[in-house]
Amino acid sequence: MKLYLVRHAEAEDGDVDAARQLTEQGRADAQRLAEALRAMNLRVADVWHSGYPRAAQTAEPIARVAGGATPRPHDGLAPFDRTRPIAKQVNGYGDGDLMIVGHEPFLGKLAARLVTRRASRGIVKLDKPSIVCLDDGGHGVWRIRWMLSRASSAPTEPRGHDAPRAETAAAPQGTDGPPS
Repeated sequence: MKLYLVRHAEAEDGDVDAARQLTEQGRADAQRLAEALRAMNLRVADVWHSGYPRAAQTAEPIARVAGGATPRPHDGLAPFDRTRPIAKQVNGYGDGDLMIVGHEPFLGKLAARLVTRRASRGIVKLDKPSIVCLDDGGHGVWRIRWMLSRASSAPTEPRGHDAPRAETAAAPQGTDGPPS
Protein backbone atom coordinates (compact mmCIF):
# COMPACT_ATOMS: atom_id res chain seq x y z
CA MET A 1 0.00 0.00 0.00
CA LYS A 2 1.09 3.54 -0.68
CA LEU A 3 0.13 6.44 1.54
CA TYR A 4 0.33 9.96 0.17
CA LEU A 5 0.52 12.73 2.77
CA VAL A 6 -0.28 16.15 1.28
CA ARG A 7 0.11 19.45 3.07
CA HIS A 8 -2.41 22.09 2.04
CA ALA A 9 -1.42 25.09 -0.08
CA GLU A 10 -1.03 28.68 1.14
CA ALA A 11 -4.02 29.92 3.15
CA GLU A 12 -5.37 33.34 4.03
CA ASP A 13 -4.59 34.83 7.42
CA GLY A 14 -7.48 34.69 9.82
CA ASP A 15 -8.54 34.67 13.43
CA VAL A 16 -10.32 31.32 13.18
CA ASP A 17 -7.75 28.75 12.06
CA ALA A 18 -10.32 26.11 11.13
CA ALA A 19 -12.08 28.52 8.74
CA ARG A 20 -9.12 29.73 6.68
CA GLN A 21 -9.45 29.42 2.87
CA LEU A 22 -6.74 29.12 0.25
CA THR A 23 -5.31 32.31 -1.18
CA GLU A 24 -5.30 32.88 -4.93
CA GLN A 25 -1.65 31.76 -4.93
CA GLY A 26 -2.64 28.72 -2.85
CA ARG A 27 -5.29 27.69 -5.37
CA ALA A 28 -2.78 28.04 -8.21
CA ASP A 29 -0.17 26.03 -6.28
CA ALA A 30 -2.68 23.27 -5.49
CA GLN A 31 -3.56 23.07 -9.19
CA ARG A 32 0.13 22.90 -10.16
CA LEU A 33 0.69 20.10 -7.63
CA ALA A 34 -2.31 18.27 -9.11
CA GLU A 35 -0.86 18.62 -12.61
CA ALA A 36 2.50 17.25 -11.45
CA LEU A 37 0.68 14.27 -9.92
CA ARG A 38 -1.36 13.76 -13.12
CA ALA A 39 1.90 13.12 -14.96
CA MET A 40 2.70 10.43 -12.38
CA ASN A 41 -0.60 8.55 -12.95
CA LEU A 42 -1.32 8.25 -9.23
CA ARG A 43 -4.42 6.27 -8.33
CA VAL A 44 -5.85 6.31 -4.84
CA ALA A 45 -8.93 4.60 -3.48
CA ASP A 46 -9.70 7.32 -0.92
CA VAL A 47 -8.79 10.93 -0.20
CA TRP A 48 -9.22 12.01 3.42
CA HIS A 49 -8.87 15.61 4.56
CA SER A 50 -9.10 17.41 7.89
CA GLY A 51 -12.37 19.17 7.09
CA TYR A 52 -10.67 22.57 7.22
CA PRO A 53 -11.50 24.55 4.06
CA ARG A 54 -7.85 24.93 3.03
CA ALA A 55 -7.31 21.16 3.17
CA ALA A 56 -10.54 20.44 1.26
CA GLN A 57 -9.66 23.05 -1.38
CA THR A 58 -6.20 21.51 -1.83
CA ALA A 59 -7.66 17.99 -2.00
CA GLU A 60 -10.21 18.74 -4.73
CA PRO A 61 -7.93 19.25 -7.77
CA ILE A 62 -5.57 16.51 -6.61
CA ALA A 63 -8.37 13.97 -6.18
CA ARG A 64 -9.61 14.64 -9.72
CA VAL A 65 -6.27 13.57 -11.17
CA ALA A 66 -5.60 10.73 -8.69
CA GLY A 67 -8.33 8.36 -9.74
CA GLY A 68 -11.32 10.60 -9.11
CA ALA A 69 -11.93 9.61 -5.49
CA THR A 70 -14.23 12.05 -3.74
CA PRO A 71 -12.32 13.92 -1.01
CA ARG A 72 -14.06 13.53 2.31
CA PRO A 73 -13.48 14.91 5.79
CA HIS A 74 -12.04 12.47 8.29
CA ASP A 75 -11.87 12.94 12.04
CA GLY A 76 -8.48 13.14 13.71
CA LEU A 77 -6.53 15.07 11.04
CA ALA A 78 -6.39 18.55 12.62
CA PRO A 79 -2.96 20.18 13.04
CA PHE A 80 -2.43 19.09 16.65
CA ASP A 81 -4.41 15.83 16.75
CA ARG A 82 -2.76 12.67 18.02
CA THR A 83 -1.22 10.49 15.33
CA ARG A 84 -1.60 7.06 16.94
CA PRO A 85 -5.33 6.62 16.09
CA ILE A 86 -4.80 7.57 12.44
CA ALA A 87 -1.68 5.37 12.19
CA LYS A 88 -3.82 2.43 13.37
CA GLN A 89 -6.47 3.25 10.77
CA VAL A 90 -3.84 3.53 8.03
CA ASN A 91 -2.26 0.21 9.03
CA GLY A 92 -5.67 -1.47 8.90
CA TYR A 93 -6.83 0.33 5.78
CA GLY A 94 -7.03 -2.61 3.41
CA ASP A 95 -6.82 -2.59 -0.37
CA GLY A 96 -5.86 0.39 -2.45
CA ASP A 97 -3.75 3.43 -1.85
CA LEU A 98 -4.76 6.28 0.43
CA MET A 99 -4.18 10.04 0.36
CA ILE A 100 -4.44 12.28 3.43
CA VAL A 101 -4.56 16.05 2.93
CA GLY A 102 -3.90 18.08 6.04
CA HIS A 103 -1.54 20.16 8.10
CA GLU A 104 1.78 20.38 9.87
CA PRO A 105 2.77 19.37 12.44
CA PHE A 106 0.29 16.47 12.20
CA LEU A 107 1.45 15.09 8.83
CA GLY A 108 5.13 15.15 9.74
CA LYS A 109 4.39 13.40 13.03
CA LEU A 110 2.23 10.81 11.27
CA ALA A 111 5.03 10.05 8.82
CA ALA A 112 7.44 9.72 11.75
CA ARG A 113 5.06 7.42 13.66
CA LEU A 114 4.65 5.13 10.66
CA VAL A 115 8.33 5.02 9.70
CA THR A 116 9.99 5.06 13.15
CA ARG A 117 7.05 4.14 15.39
CA ARG A 118 7.58 7.43 17.26
CA ALA A 119 5.74 10.62 16.41
CA SER A 120 8.42 12.76 18.03
CA ARG A 121 11.08 11.99 15.43
CA GLY A 122 11.25 14.65 12.76
CA ILE A 123 11.80 12.84 9.48
CA VAL A 124 9.97 15.18 7.08
CA LYS A 125 8.66 18.72 7.17
CA LEU A 126 6.16 19.45 4.46
CA ASP A 127 6.13 22.86 2.75
CA LYS A 128 2.92 24.43 1.43
CA PRO A 129 1.89 22.58 -0.71
CA SER A 130 3.82 19.34 -0.84
CA ILE A 131 3.40 15.60 -0.85
CA VAL A 132 5.35 12.69 0.56
CA CYS A 133 4.78 9.10 -0.54
CA LEU A 134 5.18 6.32 2.00
CA ASP A 135 5.08 2.64 1.09
CA ASP A 136 4.55 -0.26 3.48
CA GLY A 137 6.05 -2.76 1.05
CA GLY A 138 3.12 -5.07 1.76
CA HIS A 139 4.64 -5.97 5.12
CA GLY A 140 3.52 -3.11 7.34
CA VAL A 141 7.05 -1.68 7.44
CA TRP A 142 6.78 1.90 6.22
CA ARG A 143 9.45 3.79 4.32
CA ILE A 144 9.59 7.07 2.48
CA ARG A 145 9.54 6.55 -1.30
CA TRP A 146 9.66 10.15 -2.55
CA MET A 147 8.70 13.73 -1.82
CA LEU A 148 7.57 16.64 -3.99
CA SER A 149 7.11 20.25 -2.92
CA ARG A 150 6.59 23.67 -4.43
CA ALA A 151 10.15 24.49 -3.38
CA SER A 152 11.69 21.48 -5.14
CA SER A 153 12.11 21.10 -8.87
CA ALA A 154 11.47 17.36 -9.04
CA PRO A 155 10.30 14.47 -6.87
CA THR A 156 13.08 13.08 -4.74
CA GLU A 157 13.79 9.89 -2.84
CA PRO A 158 15.72 9.64 0.42
CA ARG A 159 19.02 7.77 0.58
CA GLY A 160 20.23 5.69 3.48
CA HIS A 161 21.09 7.87 6.46
CA ASP A 162 19.88 10.97 4.63
CA ALA A 163 16.24 9.87 4.88
CA PRO A 164 15.20 12.74 7.15
CA ARG A 165 16.29 15.15 4.42
CA ALA A 166 14.35 13.61 1.53
CA GLU A 167 14.74 16.68 -0.62
CA THR A 168 18.50 16.11 -1.03
CA ALA A 169 18.44 12.87 -3.03
CA ALA A 170 17.78 11.93 -6.65
CA ALA A 171 14.46 10.47 -7.78
CA PRO A 172 14.17 6.80 -8.77
CA GLN A 173 13.16 5.63 -12.23
CA GLY A 174 10.43 3.08 -12.96
CA THR A 175 6.78 2.51 -12.20
CA ASP A 176 6.96 2.70 -8.41
CA GLY A 177 8.58 6.11 -8.25
CA PRO A 178 7.95 9.48 -9.74
CA PRO A 179 8.75 10.17 -13.38
CA SER A 180 12.01 11.76 -14.41
